[in-house]
Amino acid sequence: MKSIVLISIFVLLSTLSYAQKLSGRWQIQTSVISDAYLGNYLFTDSTFEYIIDGYDGLNPIQVLGGTYFIKSDTLFFTVKYIKKQVGGKLERSEIYSDNDSWALEGGKIETEILSPPIHAAATIKRQNNVLWIDERKFFKLNTEDEK
Repeated sequence: MKSIVLISIFVLLSTLSYAQKLSGRWQIQTSVISDAYLGNYLFTDSTFEYIIDGYDGLNPIQVLGGTYFIKSDTLFFTVKYIKKQVGGKLERSEIYSDNDSWALEGGKIETEILSPPIHAAATIKRQNNVLWIDERKFFKLNTEDEK
């Protein structure tokens, strides 16, 4: 009887270890924050947002978000919405440095619910404040806007 209880506890603890969470903001390539974030994930207990590089003024998609879970070494995403810029005018920009400083300026951000949602998976490995998602290195940021 004791061995059954011990095995059950071991299985439960093993399952919980696979259900790890990634709370916080994780920025690609560096932990240095400049005047804008590079591409980054903002994870809560079960939701995420991917925010595009703050220097890219041409991408109308600014954010994609939804839910996630982890099993073993795989991160499973369900993308439920995107936030994108609608309208605006193409012009040279002193703010955006990607894309040879071309940017869409003056549009408004709208949220689009995806129906059906998009399901995707990525490999994941975490070591302290470094996270590898499909072999891309993300660094944990200590920011006030993680909530």
